[in-house]
Amino acid sequence: MKKTVRILALLLLSLVILTACTRDLWRDAVYTEDTSLGTGGTVFTLVVEAQDKSVNFTVSTDKENLGEALLEIGIVDGENGQYGLYVKSVNGIVADAEKSGAWWGLYIGDKAADTGVSGVTVEDGATYKLVYSK
Repeated sequence: MKKTVRILALLLLSLVILTACTRDLWRDAVYTEDTSLGTGGTVFTLVVEAQDKSVNFTVSTDKENLGEALLEIGIVDGENGQYGLYVKSVNGIVADAEKSGAWWGLYIGDKAADTGVSGVTVEDGATYKLVYSK
């Protein structure tokens, strides 16, 4: 009997962990379909990827800095630190490194950026990606 109870407890714990790990991140998203945001003379594409889904944003801005442009349209939230803006939330999806080990990775085109969003100068026609990683 003890062995059966122990096995059932382990199965229940495994189910709880599996459910927590596969939580649908997109349930908190502000936008779930491609959309255009902002106004200005420079236009770029922002791709937001999390789990097996992505949304493309066509962003128009007059800001020269990617971090400032994304803050201006309200698509990111975070904290300013010694290296610039530390992005914690994108499109309403939170990546909390301290709680879950998740973070937002920045890509310029398909190449991982060697700087954060505050270190990127916006270029007309460019594609930037913010990818939820764990």
